[in-house]
Amino acid sequence: MGPAFAATRFERRSLASILISSTRCRDGRGSRWDARPALWLALRFRLSKAGSSVGVLLFFVSKSWAADKEIVALLARMAENVSFALDNFDRADKKAKADQETERLARMFASLSATNEAIMRAKSRAELFEMVCQAAVHGAKFASTTVALAESDSLHLRVVASTGPGAGAMRLSEFAITESLPQGRGLTGSAFRTRRPCVSNDFLADERTRPWHDNAIRSGVRSCAALPLLNGDRAAGVLIFNSPELGTFTPELVELPQRLAENVSFALGNFDRTDEKAKAEKQKDRLTGMFEALSATNEAIMRAKTRAQLFELVPGIRAE
Repeated sequence: MGPAFAATRFERRSLASILISSTRCRDGRGSRWDARPALWLALRFRLSKAGSSVGVLLFFVSKSWAADKEIVALLARMAENVSFALDNFDRADKKAKADQETERLARMFASLSATNEAIMRAKSRAELFEMVCQAAVHGAKFASTTVALAESDSLHLRVVASTGPGAGAMRLSEFAITESLPQGRGLTGSAFRTRRPCVSNDFLADERTRPWHDNAIRSGVRSCAALPLLNGDRAAGVLIFNSPELGTFTPELVELPQRLAENVSFALGNFDRTDEKAKAEKQKDRLTGMFEALSATNEAIMRAKTRAQLFELVPGIRAE
């Protein structure tokens, strides 16, 4: 049907049919159909989806009996059924999307649980990073999970752990912490500087991620989330999740990787406190040893009757 013939009723969003005689089909609106002298009737019905017009259902009839009201009512019902079916397809699509989101959340919960266990078992930072990456990839089915840490006197982050099918590409990738470098203007650098999650749900269409598009194509990355790893108020690094699916990191799902990153940050703080405690214990042992030496020296001083005896009783003292 030409635009002049079909547009007006569609724009008015009316469910009523249009009955047009063969004479009317030859007016200005239907001039394209002049070559069809057998046309007796044209009917048009609105197709709707969720209450909004999405198209029209057209019937061209060459039989006069089609003008019967009951026939028209049946055709109208047909249009209503098509609209109902369109709504059903939409509901099915929404359900499938909701089921997919539920599955993602379930996998992420499993990953969070496995990560918490890894945090409790890890004996060192290196072991922690490897176990966290493995738990996230195997639990949430990410393309890769990566830990990149800041280094003193460097504008770049160093990849210290990465697991998953895309881990090789991540280990070869460059990430910077400053906007003065192209490698620092992506998700990872932004997450480090702002200390907030940074997400792209269409990685290859995102200008921020352009320096890493080639690697993403090779490793199948379609969406990404970068979350800061904090040590107190200071950013220590970034935890990077790459997904092979578009639109993975919804607001609901990002909460779980964010909680995971917070747990890793807490574990890093624990390692620092353990290091400080070990350092304090070592210093305490040194001081204890020095106090014991001082006590022994004082006792030697009280017992010594001559310089020679003093030098003999106090280790480390030699006469000149």
